[in-house]
Amino acid sequence: MSPREAGAEADGIEPGLGAAPVETDDPATTDSPPAATGDPVDGDPPEAALPSVAPVRRLLRRTVGSGGRRRLVIAGAIAMSLCLPVFAIIQPLLVADLLDRLGRQEPYGHTLLMLCLVVAGDLVLAGLYFWTLKRLAEDVILDTRRVIISRVLRMPVARLQTYRSGDLMTRLGSDTTMMQSVFTSGIFSIISSAALLVGSMVVLWFLDPLLMAVLVGTVAAVGVLLLFLLASVRRVSRQVQHEVGGMVTEFETSLKGLRTIRIFGASRRVSDRVARRARRAHRQGRRLAAVQAVVEPAVNTAMQAAVTVVLVMGGIRVSNGDISVGELVAFVLYALGVVVPMSDAARALTAVQVGLAAVDRTEEVAAEPVELADLGIEEGADPRPDLPAIDLTRHPAIELRGVDFAYPGGHPVLRGVDLVAPTGDRVAIVGPSGSGKSTLLSLIGGLYRADRGEVVIGGRNILDGPIEEVRELLAIVEQDAPMLAGSIRTNLLLAAPDADDATLRRVLDDVGLGQFSTPEGLDREVGEAGSELSGGQRQRLAWARALARRCDILLLDEPTSALDAQTEWRLQNLLGSRPFRAMTVVVVAHRLSTVIGSDVIYVLDQGRVVATGSHDQLLASSELYREFATRQGLAGDEPAAAPSAAG
Repeated sequence: MSPREAGAEADGIEPGLGAAPVETDDPATTDSPPAATGDPVDGDPPEAALPSVAPVRRLLRRTVGSGGRRRLVIAGAIAMSLCLPVFAIIQPLLVADLLDRLGRQEPYGHTLLMLCLVVAGDLVLAGLYFWTLKRLAEDVILDTRRVIISRVLRMPVARLQTYRSGDLMTRLGSDTTMMQSVFTSGIFSIISSAALLVGSMVVLWFLDPLLMAVLVGTVAAVGVLLLFLLASVRRVSRQVQHEVGGMVTEFETSLKGLRTIRIFGASRRVSDRVARRARRAHRQGRRLAAVQAVVEPAVNTAMQAAVTVVLVMGGIRVSNGDISVGELVAFVLYALGVVVPMSDAARALTAVQVGLAAVDRTEEVAAEPVELADLGIEEGADPRPDLPAIDLTRHPAIELRGVDFAYPGGHPVLRGVDLVAPTGDRVAIVGPSGSGKSTLLSLIGGLYRADRGEVVIGGRNILDGPIEEVRELLAIVEQDAPMLAGSIRTNLLLAAPDADDATLRRVLDDVGLGQFSTPEGLDREVGEAGSELSGGQRQRLAWARALARRCDILLLDEPTSALDAQTEWRLQNLLGSRPFRAMTVVVVAHRLSTVIGSDVIYVLDQGRVVATGSHDQLLASSELYREFATRQGLAGDEPAAAPSAAG
């Protein structure tokens, strides 16, 4: 995180996920992107919105359609959820028969044996059933996490900006875990409870229709109560998870800017800010607890009242000789077969609503488009038969033709930009902060789609074919040099997965990181986001990563901002050496010493190309460029001298 971003956090400004353009001087990086319709970047989700069944339907479709083995497991779980009520229905009949035989002093050994076998079978089947549900739930959680990871890493950048990074981590972590209740205490448990409820009521009808009517009235009343309360549980649960995501985002961004926050003496202010988000999550959690506190006691009270009425009325009917004691015991047991499932269903449905709120949030991400679709290309589609091949020998490496671009919800960043980078040339882009320099690199890399005009690589519009074919030609060095958690080797192999250790050691030596060009050095951990490396080491490692790729087109975005003059000169000479001489290089820089030797320099101002030429030509023709050069001491007749010390 840059000091500017961390300082903004200390002052109460949330940068969100961060604008995709690495360049911090583009206007879009200071404009807040529009909120996602499903879960806005900030603020509360709309309370009036009713829960949708579409996320649940997508989850079930993905679960059922994930292979024959999964469908077999689901079928087994459904079968067991229907068999368990059979055991529960048989047991009261056997108990009633056993009591009547004892009362009549008749042989009861066979009945007792059957009862023991039914109880044992019930225990074994229940254990297998719950093990199956747990395993199925874990499989679904894994599938959902894979989908979220894939979607987030392939989501269009403009869409990704509408989510907070901490909220995405909450969806991947805690939300997917909370989904477990949909399966373990949810769908299949409700199927089992419903089967037991229906079976028990059928038997009760044959035992005593009058007592049966009492239970039916109670069940209907409880059902109406549940329908009213459970919608509130799901809605409030979603708000809880939304606030937790906001709290995680605040805490995460505070950790990233910890050094800046402390030096500015803002620790207490930032701590209070994160605590405010925690209190908001706490308030929503108390609302959820209040709703949940009503559901189960209300259902239990209604059920207990129903059982009490059944016992009183049943006792009267026994005393009148209408039914036997065994029949009354059987009726009470079956009544419990109605009461217990209703109570369990209330508890399960409450847990399920919490799980469904998590499903809403996870499926919202899972339903996002992937980058190919955003660029107008169907994922997995066959290439067009007339699709021109990318040919860097017959066409310029890069062409931008009349390109206009604005970030979603923002003002125009680029206006009518024309740019040509001939194959093998070195092209520089300079201009004031906010002129759109880094945005050009994002368009070349296919991270955004131009609103107007064309981005052409090797004679092919990047929208006409798979973007992967374009990116196979590219490498990039970014200003903030992002690093993956892992080792030096892990970060180098990100760009060149097939490179051997000899190649990795060579590029490390080339960029002045010889201390890491040993087996032990390659395995050194870089820390979270490269925290174990200095800023200069991170930037040189980013150079090594790009050079290991041996690409055709190298994109450099402020590639020497953290480097001293000697190291910069060394890297300039490296690009001119034989292994890298054929590369087409496009460099964005504020330091003109980085671009002074370029074949052509484009000067951008307010999103337009205002001048083009070599360094000397621009000194003579462009007042804006001459002003830049004068401020950096490069406006004289002689080019800047090389540093005297060896790089």
